[in-house]
Amino acid sequence: MFTLKSTNRVRAGKIAQKKGQRFETFIKNCAFASRFFPIQIPDGCDTKRGPGGRTVLIRVQTPFDFILIGHQQAIFLDTKTTSATTFSHSKIKHHQLINLLEASKAGPAGYLVLFESKRLVVFFSAQKLQSIQPRQSLKPQDGLILGPPETWNPRHIIEDWILSEASD
Repeated sequence: MFTLKSTNRVRAGKIAQKKGQRFETFIKNCAFASRFFPIQIPDGCDTKRGPGGRTVLIRVQTPFDFILIGHQQAIFLDTKTTSATTFSHSKIKHHQLINLLEASKAGPAGYLVLFESKRLVVFFSAQKLQSIQPRQSLKPQDGLILGPPETWNPRHIIEDWILSEASD
């Protein structure tokens, strides 16, 4: 039977999903405006035989959410939204971090985080995400601040990555 607690949890999940979809739309729009082509990696599903021989859909983990291609560069991104003023270690998905670290060999890779309370988009590189310990959090100033969600520019991520590659 449904309880009030489970109903509230489902509703909160649907609200978070809608916020995430809205942020992903902003990402696509800003990418196009900056002459990047956004490739969104779809949520994965697999089919398995369930009890009684019925086919069951199982959700499969995806490596990350987006690849932005433009200006002879690729940016590999996973998107996150938080209502908190910091981004906690517990929100980092291990399989995504592994994939982003691998992708970072070819170009900038990391989390694009929308801090809702500050209306601010921040890029945290895969290396920065790997460096924080459990129970730690990242503040917006720990990453590359890109501005409000409607007007951020992916070129700033590439420029920052080129500078960091040159200094290594």
